[in-house]
Amino acid sequence: MRLIQNGRVEKISIEHVWVRAHIPYTDYRGAGNAGGSKVWIDLDTGIKAYEEVENLYDTLEKEGFQKEIEETVKAGNAAGLETMLDQWEEQITSMDTETLYAVKRIIKHEELSYLPLSLQYEVQEEKETFAQTNDKDKDRICFEVEGKSLGTYTASELAGKNILLSFRPASDEDKEILEAYDSVFDIPAYSVYMKPVLLINGEVAAEAAGEGTTLGTSQTFTMKIRSGGRDTEVENTVTIGSMYAVTLDNQNIAGGELQDIYDETAALKDSVTKENVYSEEYLGRLLSLAGKLYFVQVDIADRIAAELYDVNSTRSLSEGITGYEVRPTSLYGMVTGITEGSLYIDVDTDAHSVVSLNGDKDAPREYMFSTGMISSLYESTVWEELTGYESVSTISILAKAQEENIDILLISKGNLDTEIEKLNTDETTKQAVINAANSGKVVTIPAEDVIIGDWHGTGYIVANPETGAGEYMICGGLNGGSVNGCTNNRSVMCMLCIGDSDGDADSGSHCICGSSVNISCILYSSRDSSCTFDGNGY
Repeated sequence: MRLIQNGRVEKISIEHVWVRAHIPYTDYRGAGNAGGSKVWIDLDTGIKAYEEVENLYDTLEKEGFQKEIEETVKAGNAAGLETMLDQWEEQITSMDTETLYAVKRIIKHEELSYLPLSLQYEVQEEKETFAQTNDKDKDRICFEVEGKSLGTYTASELAGKNILLSFRPASDEDKEILEAYDSVFDIPAYSVYMKPVLLINGEVAAEAAGEGTTLGTSQTFTMKIRSGGRDTEVENTVTIGSMYAVTLDNQNIAGGELQDIYDETAALKDSVTKENVYSEEYLGRLLSLAGKLYFVQVDIADRIAAELYDVNSTRSLSEGITGYEVRPTSLYGMVTGITEGSLYIDVDTDAHSVVSLNGDKDAPREYMFSTGMISSLYESTVWEELTGYESVSTISILAKAQEENIDILLISKGNLDTEIEKLNTDETTKQAVINAANSGKVVTIPAEDVIIGDWHGTGYIVANPETGAGEYMICGGLNGGSVNGCTNNRSVMCMLCIGDSDGDADSGSHCICGSSVNISCILYSSRDSSCTFDGNGY
């Protein structure tokens, strides 16, 4: 609630939480000897004074970078986005940045002789007092496959952990049949039944009830997410025999969390073979690494963009799937087996609450559109970083279309009838575009499908013109990106640093074949306002 006088907001009323501490106050009061009778003291350390500091962004703004990124994003120049970000990194490393902060303002240092007896604001009403957060107020996520529960967990229970949806033999007899074959790709689909299994940090947390289903069958994987008092339900089609890592990002992925999974993955290189690489232990860890690597890079980009646009951005519990999707084979319409598939990422939820810090009403929308484009770019580059293979995302598709001088259509409800006639793509995608435009969204899509290596199709942005929030889709309904073409066991082994420099896994020598990711650079976190930039990266 706001009180406005003479066109200005003079007072606000909000729901807020503070801490009440029981301390010996007579002698202590937060300083000195802890003696005397105890009293309850209300403390709110969330309200702080800030001071501006010499920072990287002011320097970049003087050199025109902020204007350049705004123009690039507003123009939807996907082809120029990656080039511009590369140039920006070069600018940073060429600066004398040892004295520059990674944020525009820092918490003002203040020392108090005694704890204050009152809060910094007036409390109108106390609605509730509690010693711990109520279950109804906790962020949580429920996992289901075909309506069968695999458990409900709070965000804090899953924080920092690796979550994997895999499929295991439904019975001992099915296990014996599976073990009789060299690999899951050799077995006839109808001869073995598999069950969905949820693993947390490598341990089985739950398995679906029932008799199981044959290899290559499609099922619905549902996640019911509650965050900030709001409920979101997402559905993904999964294939029995595939493997899927679920990555959760609640504000940020800690640097130590990424380092741990990276170290665990690197430690596997001496024991992995072409026979065992397709397993929960090996491939499962790689998928978790890819998911965390994606969100860490997005977190960093979001914080940088928040400083550039002078906004405060609060992320809700976000979720993405990194998976290895097998390909069913069929005969006369019946699934007969599965073959090696491809790596992909599908970001189901990445929601933010954005508020301008300087009153610029356009800043939140511009921030959301900018970070959306950059996030889409990372959906392809995360696989390129880890595998060295060309990957596909909405932004890479739009960039390819621009390079080939294919018209980029902006389709809205107002021009739908004329612009949809210019769109040459499959009917399913066309209908999705029509539905989005009729709902008031603006769709950005190439007029023609593009070819990227072995991949053929299109990608498009569905944007809310008022908020800047958008969905970044590739044909087939995937809200993310994938490795171009089929990824075989040898390619996956390359991610584990096995083989020689050309990716040949037969030589037995060890390398970082195809991988360009710089973990030490990624681990930088701008949440620490004392961090500065050095010439070697972040």
